Amino acid sequence: MMRGHIQPENPMHEREDLMRLYEKILDHIRSIPDGVVERLVLGWHGSCVLLRDGRCGIGTVPLPGHEVLRSVHSHTENLLRQSARGLAELLVSPFPQEFAAASAAAAALLPPPEEGFPLETLRSLPRGEKVALLGYDAELVPLLREWGWSLTIFDDLRSAPDVFPSWSGAHLAGSCSWAWISAEALRDRQILSLMSTFKTMEGCILQGPGIPWSPEVLEEAGITHLLLPAWSERDFTSILTYIEAGGNPLSCPSIFWRVHSLLPASSPTLLPFPPEHGKDPRVSQTEKERAVIKSQASLAPGEEGQS
Repeated sequence: MMRGHIQPENPMHEREDLMRLYEKILDHIRSIPDGVVERLVLGWHGSCVLLRDGRCGIGTVPLPGHEVLRSVHSHTENLLRQSARGLAELLVSPFPQEFAAASAAAAALLPPPEEGFPLETLRSLPRGEKVALLGYDAELVPLLREWGWSLTIFDDLRSAPDVFPSWSGAHLAGSCSWAWISAEALRDRQILSLMSTFKTMEGCILQGPGIPWSPEVLEEAGITHLLLPAWSERDFTSILTYIEAGGNPLSCPSIFWRVHSLLPASSPTLLPFPPEHGKDPRVSQTEKERAVIKSQASLAPGEEGQS
């Protein structure tokens, strides 16, 4: 069942709502103890921040081809002298270099408090309904298609029967029951024209990395589920090296992906497992179970069948 009906929005009000969204997230970040940045890595497909006190986070960069990834000398100098909170303040920046650093710092300062659900939780969530996907992610789309999802993709670089120009998302996404977006929608402001639509859908999945844990604020924007990276503390050095070498967090073997529902406990979409499974997927795993989950939760498609 849809959560409401689409109402025409005043563009000025939408812009004000977006800025309030940023300000509320930043207010939450400002309430967290600051940290000294030990390492800052901006890779081809992701970013990393490691703080001196051990806190760490993974951030986001635009999908390949969607943005010219160039650095600005003044931006670089500014990034290198910032604390963790100083970097996170740049979440409002539309520049990929600044947003990549900011999203990693924000994720380090506001990590999820619980382990969340296995990635497979999402498989049955749409129940055959259409899903609007913002941006064609070559690591993600094959997995969703393998799950049998009916996708309507909004992307300017692909040509296919189910791929439409990004500008049409505000008009066509409303025909879908679910939406899947990434942190990039915050940087490029796509969320600006779609927030009201998300609120009419059954649900909207916001995929990390680079998402700070601010559930009340994100729920106000129409987000119902978060897909966030998780890792063992001892593995972060290898993750940092992997992303530094140009690797994609979605295919990093040391990262596993966890689903966090922002819905009330009474919602039927909170636990889409059949009741007879009987096991709460939020229960903490042992290290052995974590290893199994990591191997199952990689978003890299087709690896099991490859030799």
